[in-house]
Amino acid sequence: MNRFVFESYKIEELKRKVEGAGVPAPTRVEVIMSLVWTCARNAWCSNLVSPRSTLMLQPMDLRSRVPFYGCFLHRKPTDNVPS
Repeated sequence: MNRFVFESYKIEELKRKVEGAGVPAPTRVEVIMSLVWTCARNAWCSNLVSPRSTLMLQPMDLRSRVPFYGCFLHRKPTDNVPS
C-alpha cells in the first residue's frame, strides 16, 4: 500500500488555490481528497473515448464526533469534465 505525505505548506497552497476558485473554507481533508480523486479520475479517463461519470466513496468514523455509534459513507457523484 502506498503512503502519500503532503507538507503542510503545500496543503495551505492548495487551500488558497481552491478558495480562489469559489469554494468557501475547504478543510485539509477535502483539499487532499479532491486532489487525489482528480488525479485518479484523469488517469482513468485518459484511456476512454467518451467521459463517464464517476463516484467516490469516503468512509467516515463519526463515533468520536456524534453521540451515537456507527460508520457512514458519504458519496459524491461527479461528472468527468476534462480539467
